[in-house]
Amino acid sequence: MDRRDFIKNAFTAGAAAMLGGSTFVAGGCRSVSNGSRNGKSISMQKQVLNGIDNIQAVKNALKNYKIGLVTNPSAIDRQCRTVADLLAAENRVEVFFAPEHGIRGDLQNGVKFDDTIDPIYKKKVYSIYRPTLHLTEERVKDIDAIVYDIQDVGSRAFSYLRTLAYLIEDCAKLNKELIVLDRINPLGLEAVEGVMPEGDFDKRWGYGIPWRFGLTHGEYAKMVNKRYYNNACRLTVVPCSNLKRDMMFDDMDLFWSNPSPNLPNFTSALLYAGCTQFGQTNISEARGTTRPYEMYGAPFVDAYKVANELNKLKLKGVFFRPCAFTAEYNAFKKYLGECCRGVQIFVTDSHAVNTFEMGMWMLEVFRSCCKEFAIPFPNGRCDVRIFDPVLGSSDWRTGKQSTAEFIARGAKESAEYKKSVKEFMIY
Repeated sequence: MDRRDFIKNAFTAGAAAMLGGSTFVAGGCRSVSNGSRNGKSISMQKQVLNGIDNIQAVKNALKNYKIGLVTNPSAIDRQCRTVADLLAAENRVEVFFAPEHGIRGDLQNGVKFDDTIDPIYKKKVYSIYRPTLHLTEERVKDIDAIVYDIQDVGSRAFSYLRTLAYLIEDCAKLNKELIVLDRINPLGLEAVEGVMPEGDFDKRWGYGIPWRFGLTHGEYAKMVNKRYYNNACRLTVVPCSNLKRDMMFDDMDLFWSNPSPNLPNFTSALLYAGCTQFGQTNISEARGTTRPYEMYGAPFVDAYKVANELNKLKLKGVFFRPCAFTAEYNAFKKYLGECCRGVQIFVTDSHAVNTFEMGMWMLEVFRSCCKEFAIPFPNGRCDVRIFDPVLGSSDWRTGKQSTAEFIARGAKESAEYKKSVKEFMIY
């Protein structure tokens, strides 16, 4: 595909539409919106408060408990103070429990880490990622309750959801109360997308949810507790305030604190929801660059051809342009030091984009345009045994369903799911 053809076929149509009034969603540490939702100015809405900001409700829930705190630096209040700092300052925390990426959020995905003593808080930190995923009697002997607060990213294939489900199971077995300080879902609570996980693929990450699941982690905890453990866990959820289901992060005037090292802003989290599966392919998702999950490519890709084919689809809320990038580091060791050519995704309307549909058509276009496309990337870490659970099914990879059929299936299954979880909705 010649560069001039791309400019003629894609840019003039796509960019003209964007310049006609849409707004780019840019990376940054705080969400800002000057628009309106449902005829009401965002700036006139009441401030959204996460559970930790509802100070009296937190005090009522924690009582005079000695607690074990499950958290990382993504859990902050409106003043950008971490939950760990706030609760440790009140001498409430006896021990910490660290999920994937560690108690400081500095470890890359999949990195195992051992129990340690935190150098700042001088408290024991137990790993609940690897090698030990669960609580034990020894680990909770000196505490009354477990408190959970981590910023989730709104998509199924993220280990924090599995961690929360394990905590529900463990607290039920060990007779400990689980207190969840609820927190916004940055992708909002309105849109749900993707297929439901089949058979053994359920419980791999999030339990019983599609790709983009439209619940806060407090609502998700209520669902898991009832559906998987018959409400055996003594669960308390400290709710958010002024949160509406159609709000996304860019509507909330909140600070962004990275949920993981490769999700530096809201845009990366939004696109991650639809493109997680690329991690198991030989297409780089630009981890190890300043725009992870916003760019996709490989040394063998014809960037203009892929961008042109994707823009022909006229997917809502996004536009693709050719790009090139070089990663010096990423956990999957994809093309380190090599120039990758591909596409950068620009989000023109975060409320309009269907990330599941976008991600599946991206797979289809890369597969059809690149004879070298492969699953998995041959590095010893990528595997079809991960790719299929991320999708929720092997039917697309094995050709049992076409891309269009798989997308239609996702629309049907996610709509049914949305109806089924109404009883767990707090907002």
